[in-house]
Amino acid sequence: MAKEEFLFRVCSSSRTRPRNDAGFTLLEVLMALTLTGMVMLAALSLLRNTYGLWQRNFSDDASTRAARLLTINVRRIVDRAYYYPYLDGKIEHLRGTDDGFDLPVVTERNGIQREGLYFAEGQIVIRQYDTAQPNEVREELLLEKVAAAKFTYLQADRGVWVDYWDDRDYPRLIRLEISLRAEDTAGGEKRVPPLVVSIPVGMECRFQ
Repeated sequence: MAKEEFLFRVCSSSRTRPRNDAGFTLLEVLMALTLTGMVMLAALSLLRNTYGLWQRNFSDDASTRAARLLTINVRRIVDRAYYYPYLDGKIEHLRGTDDGFDLPVVTERNGIQREGLYFAEGQIVIRQYDTAQPNEVREELLLEKVAAAKFTYLQADRGVWVDYWDDRDYPRLIRLEISLRAEDTAGGEKRVPPLVVSIPVGMECRFQ
C-alpha cells in the first residue's frame, strides 16, 4: 500500500511541476506582443504631442523676439528724428512706402543723417544714408526669414492709414505688420503682433 501511495505522489508531482524548458505558449507570446505594441503607441503619441508643443512654443518665442527687436530699433530711429525747420531747404522730410521708411535723424558723430527701416528680399534691414554722399547706403541686417511685411502711416487730419507718405508733416503713427516663415515642416506663416510707434512730438511737425 505504501509503495502504491509513493508512486501516486511521484506521478502527481511530475504532472503539476512547471516545465522550465517548455518555453512560452503562443497565447503568452501574442499577449506580450500586444502589450509591447500598446506601450510603443503610447510612447509615440507622447513624443508627437511633446514635439508639437515645443514647436508652438518655439514659434511663439520667435514672434516675441521679433516683436521686441523691431520695437527697440524702430523706437531708436524715431526717437532721434529731426524736428526743426530746414536749415537750407535741402533736408528731405520723412519718406514712406509700404516697404519701409526713412527720415532725418540727429547723430552725435555726423550731425543730421537719414536712417530708416525697410523690407527687402525676405529681410528687415536698417538703412543709413550719408547726407554728404547720398548715393552711399549702408545696410544692417535686423531680421531674416520674413515672409511678408507692410508699413502704413496714420494721417492725423483724416484718421486713416495710408501706405505712402510724402507730406511735409510727420505721420501721427507708423505701423508695421509682419509675418515670419514658419519653422515646422508644414510651412506657412506666423504673424507677429502689429508694431505701432509714434514720432514723439505730440503732434505733426511741419517743416517751414
